[in-house]
Amino acid sequence: MFSWSYRALGSASARLFRLFGAVFGPDLSAAAAVSLAGRPAAETAGALAELVAASLISEHRPGRFVMHDLLRAYAQDLLPETERGPAARRLLDHLLHTGHAAALKVDPQREPLSLTEPAPGVEPEPVRGETVALEWFAAEHAALMAAIRYTRDAGPGALDAGPEALDAGCGASDAGRGASDAVSGSLDDYGWRLPWVVIDFLDRQGHWDDWITVETIAVAAAHRRGETRAEASAHRVLARGYVQVGRFAKAEPHYAEAERLYERAGDLLGQAHTLFSISWMHDQQGRDDDCLRLTRQALELYRKAGNRVGEARALSALGWTLGRQGRHDLTLRHCEQALELHQELGDRYGEAASWDSVGWAHHHLGDQERAVAAYRRALDLYRVAGDLLNEAEIREHLGDAYAAAGAPSAAALQWRQALALLEKLDHPGAATLRVKLRGANL
Repeated sequence: MFSWSYRALGSASARLFRLFGAVFGPDLSAAAAVSLAGRPAAETAGALAELVAASLISEHRPGRFVMHDLLRAYAQDLLPETERGPAARRLLDHLLHTGHAAALKVDPQREPLSLTEPAPGVEPEPVRGETVALEWFAAEHAALMAAIRYTRDAGPGALDAGPEALDAGCGASDAGRGASDAVSGSLDDYGWRLPWVVIDFLDRQGHWDDWITVETIAVAAAHRRGETRAEASAHRVLARGYVQVGRFAKAEPHYAEAERLYERAGDLLGQAHTLFSISWMHDQQGRDDDCLRLTRQALELYRKAGNRVGEARALSALGWTLGRQGRHDLTLRHCEQALELHQELGDRYGEAASWDSVGWAHHHLGDQERAVAAYRRALDLYRVAGDLLNEAEIREHLGDAYAAAGAPSAAALQWRQALALLEKLDHPGAATLRVKLRGANL
């Protein structure tokens, strides 16, 4: 039955049908199909339309196509080995290059990867602004996770078949490596770069199990490739994922390994990032003295490295921790310095954290009007960034300020909205917020 429908297809449609056998995600966007085929967009659009008309694929959402598992197995049987590797490479390059552009829209302060040209025929999607980037990540979340697992599971040589198996061109890392060594296009090259691409989205949307999965893959892939800085970064980010879910004992050895590798590489900025990240773990553990000590060390290293983004974020964190010790005047001093830097650098994400701390200081100093204004600034920035956990935290703080100002209805609204977000994230903070609402009889 399948064979009858397949034999009736035109040549371009029959080829695209076979190439669906190389798709590792649950579905495929029209834009990714262009790269998968390596053919012009108009030709690919016509082939997709013919496959839909023949009921060999379905357009289950506008611009996204899915193939039944039985049909995919048939397509895999039809796809020659010489075409399978190049097709997978084109799809990986599409996700990597589009995702890299999107990641830099989500956080323009990140140091970009060094990418060379994608494989021939790949047409990365244009990403115009942070909102479009977040929408792209949401649409491609499952495909990106499948791609990253594919880099782990497909086995060596999966991309090497056929004369089209050219280097994917995915950026160098360690200093001293030649250009020809830096770009190999192996699965492991994608195995640590794709997690770099997706990590901010996973963080902001609370997909922490996925975060741990992809960074575990990244650690192993970077280690096999001998990418010291990439391996150190993956250890550090994996540790942060464990901290997000409260698994501190699992985080500590990864932080230790990140410190060791960054020191071996002579990477001052990486050492600063690691100290700052460990200080955040201590903040989550309530170890304020350790948090202050490491934040100050990180601040010194950021300044030595000339990294003003890190300097601003460390100043903000320093202010927050001093506030937790009751030194709210110092919170305002440090966070207002940080705000000047954030705004000068265009670091809106860092700015949001500083406004939160400013609001928190004003709240505890009894100035609820200023607290509410600062929290509102932070809330607007976090909502644009798509950061659900920080939005929930700000809403809780905003509710606290309204309650202290004698506005219980406004407080209850913010607390309930925060609770809904924490329940969506399955975050343990939801239990604490429920107690707060019950205690306030709201």
